Amino acid sequence: MKCVATKDKWVEDAVRTTFEREILGQLHPRTLVQINVQLCQGDGSVDAAAINATTLALIDAGIPLRAMVAAATCIVRPDHSIIVDPTQEEADSALSTHTFAFSNLQSNSPAYVDSRGEFSLDEYNACYDMCMAAVDRTLAFMRTAVEGKILKETQTAL
Repeated sequence: MKCVATKDKWVEDAVRTTFEREILGQLHPRTLVQINVQLCQGDGSVDAAAINATTLALIDAGIPLRAMVAAATCIVRPDHSIIVDPTQEEADSALSTHTFAFSNLQSNSPAYVDSRGEFSLDEYNACYDMCMAAVDRTLAFMRTAVEGKILKETQTAL
């Protein structure tokens, strides 16, 4: 019997809660969409990376989505400075860790939020703003990557 680590459950919960609302399952009744995320190497921000990878995998598989979703993680360090996309070592020494996922349609309303540790409301709001800015850049990159892939595939088909 395999023991599942608590952190693995957090990542599973992050992916499930984010994409249950985003996948347009009603377009394909009686169809199962199974998402398997395999972590090969984790150096921090694992839940955000899993959400970003899942978005790109679902788009590549042609699964209809309500919107593209991207995520970012930031931490509040002991000196109360904030770092976006921390390494595992930085996250281990953090006062708090915050992961936010946003869709490209509702940028002010997060699709997923996970905050752990001790933090003030000002620190939470600063993390929210920094993650939202990071997600905007990530969504722009995703869009460029998907457009490039589509362009390459259509040119190869011709």
